[in-house]
Amino acid sequence: MRDRLGLDDAGPFGRNGFMVLYVYRAERVPEDRFFRPTVLDAGWRGASIAFLPSPPGLAQPGRTQNLATGQPAEPEVLHAAIGAAEVEECLIAGPLTQDPPDAYKAIRLAGKPISE
Repeated sequence: MRDRLGLDDAGPFGRNGFMVLYVYRAERVPEDRFFRPTVLDAGWRGASIAFLPSPPGLAQPGRTQNLATGQPAEPEVLHAAIGAAEVEECLIAGPLTQDPPDAYKAIRLAGKPISE
């Protein structure tokens, strides 16, 4: 799951780490609370080359980058904070058994377009 979500920072997402997953229905989030991701949402870190900026135009769901293949993986949207009452389930995944892969870096650094 970490790899398909493009979480490439080995600090919080590396071997022996845990992930907390909040499950809720996107339709419960008011439409005006969705927004286009920016480099600030990626942590403003030059080391995170997994971040791809959203294209210009109307806000649309983006795609995460699969760290193992370098290809697009899951649809992604960002939204403002929601109330805890909206969360249907909270899951703890881990411990993770390996650090994030870096196969995606060769594709990004080669400048090849990413296709689905």
